[in-house]
Amino acid sequence: MGLGLVGCNSKRLRRGRSFSLLRRNTFVAPEPSNADDDGDNVETDSHGGGGGGGGNLSQNSPSRTQSGDDSDGVMTGTSQRLSQGTISSGSRKPLSLPPLMREDKNKTNVNSASATSMNTTPATNSKPAKCLFECRGHTSEIRHACYSPGGTYFVSASADHTARIWDASTGTCTATLEDDGMEIVTSVSCSQEGQRVVSASSDGNVRLWDMQTGKLIGTFKGAHNFGVNSAIFTEGDAHIMSAGEDGTICTWDAATLSRSSTVKADNGIFLTSASLHPDGTRVITSRKDSALRVSSRSGSVDSAMIMDGHNGFVNSACYSSDGSRALSASVDNTARIWDASTGECLLTCLGHGDAVHDASFSANGRRFVTASADRTARIWDASTGECLLTCLGHDDVVSSACFSPDGSHVVSSSWDTSLCVWECI
Repeated sequence: MGLGLVGCNSKRLRRGRSFSLLRRNTFVAPEPSNADDDGDNVETDSHGGGGGGGGNLSQNSPSRTQSGDDSDGVMTGTSQRLSQGTISSGSRKPLSLPPLMREDKNKTNVNSASATSMNTTPATNSKPAKCLFECRGHTSEIRHACYSPGGTYFVSASADHTARIWDASTGTCTATLEDDGMEIVTSVSCSQEGQRVVSASSDGNVRLWDMQTGKLIGTFKGAHNFGVNSAIFTEGDAHIMSAGEDGTICTWDAATLSRSSTVKADNGIFLTSASLHPDGTRVITSRKDSALRVSSRSGSVDSAMIMDGHNGFVNSACYSSDGSRALSASVDNTARIWDASTGECLLTCLGHGDAVHDASFSANGRRFVTASADRTARIWDASTGECLLTCLGHDDVVSSACFSPDGSHVVSSSWDTSLCVWECI
């Protein structure tokens, strides 16, 4: 696929069963059994239980749920997929999400990407990334995945009303996180000390989990009036920040589970993500419009800066580790890098054939990875915008992609119910 770069002048609790080796690089879990006939169940507190009912979906997915099949619990290796041959990009047509265009007149303090001043470099072709293994266990589409700070585990969030913790070196599921009433899990995040996981859900609640045991520590009840689309640890794990479809950003005390503050975004518009600047003073939000907004921690409108340039609503936004740049992913098929101080658009990266659902920087900020509805993830040079590697193998929308802390691997999640780990050295 042709790729291009544009420069802009202005802007859920059960331990996972071990896998038995069938053939080289292909691992299949034993058939699931009832919870009371084996010894792998972990004792839960009063919050444990079933998956719960349906509810609102996260920001970038239709209302669809797949039933489980006999591939549940399968992890396949580098050159195999469920022992059916080589990994391919699948034959299904990628799902296209129509952009929600916006009209926002009389904006102030706006930095916009000017379509008339773009300089386009020649399109290039990237190499295919190597898939090391695939993890299966979820029974519906996976919405999000992230690595633990030490890179020992990664965690996944799914529409099957569970989150799962996986061993990053073997692909074994070590715990399944479940709670009564928990609906679609939209996002997960790990604490910096690597002991806890926070999950966001379409049921409007945020939950805190023990990463080692998989037990529920507590629930931030009534976090939002509607679904919660993101929840992250902040300030050295002392607090948790969540963003919801009700247009609010809530800050919670991670020790007492009490709410510290609630800030309502202007017009209460549906928030798709929120990320805290490394210095702790600013928050960047993406929402169901085409602009990013940076505001003070208190949400002061006077300090808001708008980064405008996308041609459809923005699915995610985050900062680089040094806080100098911001990265956004949009339904307009592009990812953009912005100067975090001025709001200037530094790079617009072209190449995906459908909506970009997620984008995130590597720890050193030299690369970033994108996840798209075109069923691929792509790894890019953050300075030049060159596409370095393309991750091909998923059969449906790739909902998220994230670098390991050392930058040597990427884990991608997909609506095809799988996670793939890619080599990207």
